[in-house]
Amino acid sequence: MIVARDQAAADAASQTLRTLGYHEDDKSMNVVRGEIGNLTAHTVIFFQPPVTPAELQRIAMAKPVQVVALTTPGEVASYLVHAMTQAGTQAGTQTGAQTRATTKEHRR
Repeated sequence: MIVARDQAAADAASQTLRTLGYHEDDKSMNVVRGEIGNLTAHTVIFFQPPVTPAELQRIAMAKPVQVVALTTPGEVASYLVHAMTQAGTQAGTQTGAQTRATTKEHRR
């Protein structure tokens, strides 16, 4: 199952499948937009990387064995910046705790 966020991505995913040799009527590869309903799949391929936890939760209902996300270089860079920003926010909290612990250590 290939998950596309919008119609343009679904069309691009279908074109990619045809480029790879899959025929339009090949039922072994389904391109779905957003909601997957009651479908189950061994492998779920995100044609665009998921950007919200809700996207992953919807896919989890299909009980896939594998989940793959196709990305462009720009999407990887954007994801890394987002991940680093989140890590920095979390690290900032930890740094505060570490600072307090270090300060207590110096008082001894």
